[in-house]
Amino acid sequence: LAALGRMKTTLRNVEPAPEHAALLARLRPRLRGDRQADELLAEIHERPEDDAPRLAYADYLAQRGDPRGEFINLQINEARGQATRESKRREKELLERHGLTWLGDLQPVINKTGLKYRRGFPDSVVFSANNEAQVEKLIGHPAWATIRSLTMDGHWRFQSRVDAMILDPVFRSLRELHGYTSFELLRALGSSATPRAITTLEFNQLRMTPSIGWSQHTGYGVMPPEGPKVFVDHQVALTDCPGLPDLRDLTLHWLFRVDAKFMRWLFFGPMGAKLERFATRVGAAFLPSYMRELAE
Repeated sequence: LAALGRMKTTLRNVEPAPEHAALLARLRPRLRGDRQADELLAEIHERPEDDAPRLAYADYLAQRGDPRGEFINLQINEARGQATRESKRREKELLERHGLTWLGDLQPVINKTGLKYRRGFPDSVVFSANNEAQVEKLIGHPAWATIRSLTMDGHWRFQSRVDAMILDPVFRSLRELHGYTSFELLRALGSSATPRAITTLEFNQLRMTPSIGWSQHTGYGVMPPEGPKVFVDHQVALTDCPGLPDLRDLTLHWLFRVDAKFMRWLFFGPMGAKLERFATRVGAAFLPSYMRELAE
């Protein structure tokens, strides 16, 4: 009972950071009128980096006995380093009970494994749709605005619609993109005239001829003497790269049969100079050349 009393006191005392105080002061009085939940959510999706709209929404929900109001306050306290053992236990309990339901329209395409909330809203998700219709409904959906980390679980049959979904400006918080992605998506992200704040990108494979799959499945341990020809649009997307100015962590799969000398355009281009981490799988025969190239 004492712990619950302390928790209630903590929740009553949640206050916004000074830079958010003015916005919260403007929003809170409207909670006593006919301000609707979707209007408050719109404020959150428009300003996903601000705590003030989230705190206003938490007030709105708490007044109606909705446990998500408590959950939002608990997670904001945690983000500010004000969590206690009791509050963490309560937060975990609420998340296990309601986490999937709180996904709303996103629930059918989000895996339970890998789901993480931050400051009261989904933050890291694994995307796995069953059909194209599910994807179509979610293109431009405002709930994507709080997602900072998105992991794709292969969608070869309708990848073009998944690409359209990811490229929509509603993903304004996206910082990490993992899993299977298409050639077209990489080109679109890297070559876009509109910069995106993505810092971490995991890409399935580069577009080259002969393809890596051709080399692997026909028994070649080494590429032909002239080496693979990487498509120019992919080289441009990962060198000049105006669409990803903040990219610092890049993972490229399926390079384990590609000699490093054919990747010089990446290592010594503008993007390679900015990268803090580059990951791939390299066959033992090619490892010495990778080390020599990177040592320069």
